[in-house]
Amino acid sequence: MKTIKGMFIKNLVSMVKKDKGIEGIEKLKKEFGNDVNFSAMTDFPLETEMKLHNAIMMVYFGKVSSENYRKLGEMNMHYYSNSIVGKTIFSLIGKDLKTSALRAQKFIDTIASGIGIKVKELGEKKLSLTLEGLPYPIEYYKGICEESLAYFKKKGKIIATKSGPDEYTYIAEWE
Repeated sequence: MKTIKGMFIKNLVSMVKKDKGIEGIEKLKKEFGNDVNFSAMTDFPLETEMKLHNAIMMVYFGKVSSENYRKLGEMNMHYYSNSIVGKTIFSLIGKDLKTSALRAQKFIDTIASGIGIKVKELGEKKLSLTLEGLPYPIEYYKGICEESLAYFKKKGKIIATKSGPDEYTYIAEWE
């Protein structure tokens, strides 16, 4: 079973609480259909996170769409990278874009199971990131990749392609 640690789901709920307050959490509970208190160290099916993604998009944007999935990816990465957990992870995997990307498998292995990742260096300022086994739309990780460029203060672009039945490849190129 493909899973993710509860701390990353909790991070999404914290983002809603910070941005939208108690009213946002109440709306999130209604949209999610369950309580949104998650145990940090429990493994949850990726489908639970996807259901939460859909509920969060309803809270922020009023609808679920590809573009809103991209925006959610950006928001999630931004909030995560500024959290205590995110700062700790980034201090461990690298302080620059290329080093962090090349060590991304270690990061993914700490937060999830059943997901494959391949990172290839395509040039001095160009990388390929291939993710396998993720149920999310391609736009979600495109948003995460775009925000990653911003986090590392790089101007560039992300090209996202479907490279297999459950596989996406993201090409990051920056100045």
